[in-house]
Amino acid sequence: MTTVVPTPDTRIPRREEYLAVTVEQALAQFARLIDERTAEVAGGWAGRVTTVIGVFLAAIEADPQRAWRCLVDPVEDSLRVNEARRDLRDRLVTAIEHGAPGTEEGPDAPSWAAGAVGSLWELGARRLTVGDDAVGIDDVAGSVAFLVLAPRLGADEATRLTRSGPKPSRLDVRWPAVDGRR
Repeated sequence: MTTVVPTPDTRIPRREEYLAVTVEQALAQFARLIDERTAEVAGGWAGRVTTVIGVFLAAIEADPQRAWRCLVDPVEDSLRVNEARRDLRDRLVTAIEHGAPGTEEGPDAPSWAAGAVGSLWELGARRLTVGDDAVGIDDVAGSVAFLVLAPRLGADEATRLTRSGPKPSRLDVRWPAVDGRR
C-alpha cells in the first residue's frame, strides 16, 4: 500500500484559507458592482454619492448571504480578508469624497466620507445580522445621502437630490453567478 504525502503544492487548503478566499471573492464582486454602477452615473458628485449608497444597499438586499460574508463574517481574523474589507471601504470613501465641493484633497484631509461609509457599513451589517427591517433601505439611503450632501450643498438641495436619487429598492443590482448558479 502506497501512502501519499501531500507536498506544499498538493496539500488540501485549510478551512480558514478556503473561507478567506470565498470572502475575498465576494468582496471583489461587491467592489466591482459598485465600480461598474458608479461609472455609469451622470449628475457629478451628488449623483455619484446617491448611486454609491443606493448600490451598496441594493447589493445587500439582492444577495444577503454574500453581503453577510463581505460585511460581517468573522473569518478567523484573516489578515487577507481584513485587507480586502479595508479596500472596499476605501473605494467607497473615495467614491463619496472625490470631487465634493468645499473639501480639501490630500492625505491630511479630514475624512468625513469615512464616517458616512462607516455608518452605511454598520447599517448594512445590522440589517444582515438582526434583520432590522424597521426602516426600509430607501429611507436608509436617503438619510445617509442627506448627511453627506447637506453640509456641502445645503439642506434644501440635499433634500431634493435624495428624493430624486436612485432608490435602492428599484435598482437592478445582480451579483455575478457563482459556479454557474445565481
